[in-house]
Amino acid sequence: MKTLSILLLFSILLVEGCQVGQKKIDGDLNNFNWMTGTWMDSSSTGKMVEVWNVINDSVMVGSSIYLAGLDTIFFEEISLKKINGEIYYIPSIQVEEGLQPVLFKFISFSNGEFIFENKKHDFPQRIVYSNPVKDSLVAYIDGNQKGEYRKEYFRMKRIK
Repeated sequence: MKTLSILLLFSILLVEGCQVGQKKIDGDLNNFNWMTGTWMDSSSTGKMVEVWNVINDSVMVGSSIYLAGLDTIFFEEISLKKINGEIYYIPSIQVEEGLQPVLFKFISFSNGEFIFENKKHDFPQRIVYSNPVKDSLVAYIDGNQKGEYRKEYFRMKRIK
């Protein structure tokens, strides 16, 4: 009986230990309000600007643009939406037919990172946002592209 109690206690501690650093965020978009504003990353190759606004308790909208000099290299519209109690990060990418939304489901908040995932997307399969220090936004995308792992960082500072 004592051995069974010890095994049960060990099992509970093991499960609890695996969840350390991971927090379940409910379907409340208020957890993302820190993203509201204008963010910029500037380097010798160009500038990236991302803008986020709260529309209501179920929708945030944003846009991301990358400029090299006066040339727009990349532009996408983004939204964070609560759909059937789940949160989705939805970039809309340009295709021949117009803008095509791609859904990335919010899967966890772990070690200060908000993690969104879509394993069926070609690249990226994950999008991660964090706010490591006040007025900073660090994002990265990662996954496999043509059989090779790739990871891209975006380190931005609040400008407005």
